[in-house]
Amino acid sequence: MIEDVSKGRICLPVGDYDIFCSVAHGEEYYNACCNASTEYIEAAFEVKKTINNISKKGIVLNPAKRGVRAKAEKFEDCIDRIRKFDTRDTVNQNGSFIFQNNKDTVAELRKSDFKSVNNSNLGCEEIWQRPEVIERLELFQEWYKNYSSLSNFALLRTYGLNAFFLRNSSNELPKEFILDRDCFKKEYSFALLEVVVEYLNDNVLCACGYCKDKTERTTQSGIHDVSHMIYATYCNYFVSKDYHLIKRAQAIYYYLGLSTQALCLNDWLNMDLSIL
Repeated sequence: MIEDVSKGRICLPVGDYDIFCSVAHGEEYYNACCNASTEYIEAAFEVKKTINNISKKGIVLNPAKRGVRAKAEKFEDCIDRIRKFDTRDTVNQNGSFIFQNNKDTVAELRKSDFKSVNNSNLGCEEIWQRPEVIERLELFQEWYKNYSSLSNFALLRTYGLNAFFLRNSSNELPKEFILDRDCFKKEYSFALLEVVVEYLNDNVLCACGYCKDKTERTTQSGIHDVSHMIYATYCNYFVSKDYHLIKRAQAIYYYLGLSTQALCLNDWLNMDLSIL
């Protein structure tokens, strides 16, 4: 799955493979179309054209009871569905909160441990050995209790009674689930995959200064980037030109034991996929 197709034409690598679009692409396209700027709208139409040209026809990656599924759906129908549940305000509010919270957290961390300044230079295995990262991993179970009740309220406010169809019947973690290395080698629900990836990205890696977004605006748009990261777990490769996003994706996929490989766009374009 390719996260950013805004450049229009892409010279694809040699090989027999499929490129998938997801609900996250639909959300970003809808957001761009709602922007008052003519430049944004024209760019959005180009993105839609590119998505239709390079992605697998009539298939959109969607949430499933177990992980992600390839659903028979036109991209236009996906956009119509997104239009019914306009979450732009919620996304912007969440992005602003995450940005300010992580800005303060990283500032405090660097006062107490100057070595954390270099966290972004660590590899996808090394970052999980940092003490501040281990400490935040251990907070997940307690954090989830608060998240569950707050997210229910947000869903009801945004989706009304439809919220009941977007949530599992129980908001409790599976009894056997422990957030630990390789914990997603066993398949769990999309809802759990989503909350775990979001927690690792926002509340662990970015909160510890690991390749975090530098501005409020990029943090808001970064919420869609994390959605791309989640839907891409259906695929062999997650591709983006955003180096920081790829580094975080590599770290999260490694920690959870997911087989998806995160690659920078240029590295993927230079691959010969015919030998795989």
